[in-house]
Amino acid sequence: MREQEAEAERRRQMEAERQRLMREREAEVERRRQAEAELQRLAAEAREREAERRRQAEAELQRLAREQEGEAERRQRLEQDRLSRRHAATAVGRNEAARSLYAVTFIDQPSATDAESRALSQCAQSATEYKIIARFSGPGKCVFVAAGSTSFREPGRIRRVSGARVAPTEWEALQKCQSAYETCRVFHTRCNSSL
Repeated sequence: MREQEAEAERRRQMEAERQRLMREREAEVERRRQAEAELQRLAAEAREREAERRRQAEAELQRLAREQEGEAERRQRLEQDRLSRRHAATAVGRNEAARSLYAVTFIDQPSATDAESRALSQCAQSATEYKIIARFSGPGKCVFVAAGSTSFREPGRIRRVSGARVAPTEWEALQKCQSAYETCRVFHTRCNSSL
């Protein structure tokens, strides 16, 4: 009888130990499940933070690109405006006090009309019989004005005829002048600003 009770007690203890071990295994499984869930949550948070960082970096790059485009457009507009101010005009008149020709050129003007009106206005202050004799445009373009004169003997006096010729180079201005007058010299030159 005692042996049967002892055997029953041993079996109860074994069953209790088996159940304890099963509970421990279940607890370990639950712990591992929770740890895996926590790892997945942390990984998801890290991915979201990285995605947000990339979105912000991309947004900043796009903002900088827009700023650079805006700056490039602004510089292009300024350059176009600068290049557009390339009209020039030359006026020549007679300075009676100095008994010589007088020339004035206005360069880098926004329009041919502005260049002409300014040249005529300036020439009128120092000369008579003035007129526009050259118009040119473009960066670095120049005008050369050569004054020429020819003397004629007439009964009782010597008559002197003078005038001016213009060209984009000194050599051409002198050539044109010498084809019409005996003596020539370049006395005025101006150039638009270069690029």
